[in-house]
Amino acid sequence: MLPVPGSFDAEFVSLLAKQKKSELLKKLGLLFQSESWRAGTREQWFMTLSYLMNGWILHPTPFSVKAGRTHWNHELEETVWQAEDAEGLKQSLLEYFASLFDFEGDEESEASWIEDVKDYLDARYMDNVSLTDLADRFGLNPSYLGRMFKRKYRYSPIDYLIHIRLEKAKDLIRERPRLLFKDIAEMVGYGDPFYFSKLFKQWTGQTPREYKKSKPAE
Repeated sequence: MLPVPGSFDAEFVSLLAKQKKSELLKKLGLLFQSESWRAGTREQWFMTLSYLMNGWILHPTPFSVKAGRTHWNHELEETVWQAEDAEGLKQSLLEYFASLFDFEGDEESEASWIEDVKDYLDARYMDNVSLTDLADRFGLNPSYLGRMFKRKYRYSPIDYLIHIRLEKAKDLIRERPRLLFKDIAEMVGYGDPFYFSKLFKQWTGQTPREYKKSKPAE
């Protein structure tokens, strides 16, 4: 655990409860710049921030209850470990805590655009689509889009794209057994058949050939 000022725990909970977004981010920014935090390990950052978050979740309000229903702990852990460097870590964490306030937004509006992103991926799964492409198309911050999409569908947008492609590939393997694997790879958006086979194995535990042998043709 990393040290926090004596009153910080209570202030953290209070600012979240009162939805004081700018004040919370300012205090966190100062905390992250402190000497002890700059010297801390990522594991220490994660453990300390998890402790603070648990303190908030255990003070039930409609806001915290709604947040508590998500995989916030896993999301926080990903944010801590996926940052490329110390500066990226601080920025990513501030974006993460800012996104907590999205739980108080217009749920219908939020659900609408997230479903639009999903529908777009469903329809364009054969195209090369990046998170930046999606963010530009829908006029959103990439980190925000990715985080909100994952909260709803449990996949990041790019992992969801992979999921769709591999499910389509499975269908083709079963329904059109005469197709070559390289052709199937191209049909679901992968120009490199070796990369397709590697990804298929990572996600399913089987190579395309092994999957074909295990499933009777339809």
